[in-house]
Amino acid sequence: MERVWVVGDSGSGKTSMARAIAERLAAPHVELDALFHEPNWTQADDAVFRGRVDEATAGRRWVVDGNYQSRVLDLQTRADTIVWLDYPVRIRWPRVVRRSIRRAVDKQELWNGNREQLSFWVRPDHPIWWTLTHHRTIRREYTAVSDERWLRFRHPRAAERWLRTLARG
Repeated sequence: MERVWVVGDSGSGKTSMARAIAERLAAPHVELDALFHEPNWTQADDAVFRGRVDEATAGRRWVVDGNYQSRVLDLQTRADTIVWLDYPVRIRWPRVVRRSIRRAVDKQELWNGNREQLSFWVRPDHPIWWTLTHHRTIRREYTAVSDERWLRFRHPRAAERWLRTLARG
């Protein structure tokens, strides 16, 4: 296992899992959100984003987290392992709400100077609403493309048990 892509819906813990895997494999961790979001929440142009992803994953080993399949589809073919955190909405939604509150109250910088604001919560693409409205679509899409490289975890305890089996780099 040298090239790992961690996917899952909002609130599944993709970044936390990817960091833990990267630590155990002694591999660089790449957060796709950091490559995609430019200042003032501007989205990177597809070619720019693609270039950033290619540069960040040029090495022999990497662990990526994020769901930008349509923009970086070849990552799926380059990954030797894809970890799918497919948790129920009842687990993910409270996580997203807590995370959004914490980020807004603490004024935590996310990527490139961007900070979450309470006013964002009314947007239909905010993770609080995305979590509730896109679960079936994401599950259907991932089920359609998954193969033997995909490790699908339906509960955090199962993912944590698997993570403990990885030797530390």
